[in-house]
Amino acid sequence: MRQWFEITNKSDAMEVRIFDVIDRQWYDGDTAVSLQSFDEQFRAALATNPKEIRVRINSPGGSVAEGIGIYNTIAAHRDKVVTVIEGYAMSIASVIALAGKRVEMASNGVFMIHNPQTIAIGDAAAISKAAENLNTIKQTLVDTYTDKTGMSPEDVSAAMDDETWYTAAQAKAAGFIDDIIGKIKDVQNIDREAWACAVGLKPPAKLPDEPKETKSMATVAEIKAACPGASSDFILAQAEKDATIEDAIKSHRAELQKDLDTANKAAADAKAEAEVARAAQAAAEAKNAATPPVTGKHTTLPEGAPSRGESDPIAAFENRRNELIKSGMTRAQATTKTVAEDPERRAAYIEAYNEQHAEARR
Repeated sequence: MRQWFEITNKSDAMEVRIFDVIDRQWYDGDTAVSLQSFDEQFRAALATNPKEIRVRINSPGGSVAEGIGIYNTIAAHRDKVVTVIEGYAMSIASVIALAGKRVEMASNGVFMIHNPQTIAIGDAAAISKAAENLNTIKQTLVDTYTDKTGMSPEDVSAAMDDETWYTAAQAKAAGFIDDIIGKIKDVQNIDREAWACAVGLKPPAKLPDEPKETKSMATVAEIKAACPGASSDFILAQAEKDATIEDAIKSHRAELQKDLDTANKAAADAKAEAEVARAAQAAAEAKNAATPPVTGKHTTLPEGAPSRGESDPIAAFENRRNELIKSGMTRAQATTKTVAEDPERRAAYIEAYNEQHAEARR
């Protein structure tokens, strides 16, 4: 079994290659290669007093504990260190990549951050303690990412929660790397048999294409400053599609115009509905005004409806109610209004109705 790293001296430079799952014993129980072995070989190579330490990375991650130890070992000599992401820098490998004074990344590389994970066995208290420990570990990782990028701890934590994958351009925009270099042809392949050790990793089916130009690509902070009032979702979407400031402003203006158009249409519709309602109310009031007040037991009903003074008060009442129903009222509303505007007509209707049915019963 090959070890997951290699440390060599080349002229006045020292080279560290991390090209597999970090700490293979984490995957298959082998204890021959561990942080102790890494530290011993690293210190031995340092004895030659190299002018530069070049750390080459292509790893899906692995043991968080071993990875943090490696990060600290390398970062202790940060002024001499250049880290180069030649393929993948995922999970804890993304933390190790930040140990250098300068971080470079191949244009076709991948950078991924997510929350630390573990396997816990035991009762509720043990599981709860494991979750508490994970939160503590996460905070140390958040601090490392924050120190490098200048992002807020909240933004870094959210990106870890979402298991965020970055292209080289996106990683640079977020501040994780300093330079993008060309595609590297002689990248050491990752042992695919060990891929399963990176628990929970779900590589995307296809990474987004690289933008043609990266120099004018806006950072999240620049987009936020250029587009006041823009939502977090909008800002993140612009950053993910590598928008320039000009593109972001144009998209923001388009969204604002869309919202304005929607608001104007809603206002126009509301105004039209109000005018229709006012017209209907005016028409109803005009009809009511045309009906003379009740005098005694006689009144004048709308044209076509027999008056209460006629021989059929039932028809007089029902015709008036039907008139109101035609104007848009429900039957209950029309009945209530008919009674309210002329109680005597209602009384005559009840009297006639009772007489009619009494006659029918005789």
